[in-house]
Amino acid sequence: ATSSNVRASAVVAMQTLLEEEKTHAVLRPLLPSLGNLIHDKTDKVRLAVVKLLLHVKKIRGMKYYHVVPAHHLLVRLEDEGNRGNPTGPVSVALTDLLSNSFFPLSNTKKKVVTMTDIINRTLRLLTDNPGAALVFYRNASSKLSVASISKLIASLMKCLVMFIEEEKEQCLEKFC
Repeated sequence: ATSSNVRASAVVAMQTLLEEEKTHAVLRPLLPSLGNLIHDKTDKVRLAVVKLLLHVKKIRGMKYYHVVPAHHLLVRLEDEGNRGNPTGPVSVALTDLLSNSFFPLSNTKKKVVTMTDIINRTLRLLTDNPGAALVFYRNASSKLSVASISKLIASLMKCLVMFIEEEKEQCLEKFC
C-alpha cells in the first residue's frame, strides 16, 4: 500500500484479529509477511509493528522473533538511534520488547537468571551491535528498576576491575 495510514491500519487490524484465540492458527503463518514493515519509512507504521510484536509476545505458542527476526529488531533499534530519536516511541517500544532478552527477570518456573547470565547478554549485545546497545540501555531506565540497573552497573564494574587486574598481571609477567 502506498499510504502509511493504510499500512499502519493493516497492522492494527492484524493485532485486533489476534485478540481472538481461534485466529491464531490461521494468522501464525501470515504474520511474517508483515515483518518487513518494521523498516517502514513512517514512524506510525514501525510503532504499529512493534505494538503487534508486543501483543504476539503475550500469546502462548507464538514467538515475536518468528514474525520479525531478532537481527532485524536490533538493526531497527540502532537505526532509530541514528535517526536522532533514540528515546522516541519506537525506540522505547523496542526496548520494552527486547528487555527480557537482555535483562531477564528471574522466573521460578524456569531457570534462575544470574548476574553472570545478564553480564554475558550485555557483553554480547555490546559486541554484536553497539549502536543497538546504546539505544537499548539509554531507554532501559523506563523499563527496569533503579535497583536492577544499579546491580548491572556494579557487576559490570567488577568485571572491568577483574579484567584490568588480569591485564596488569600479564604486563608485569612480560616485563619481569
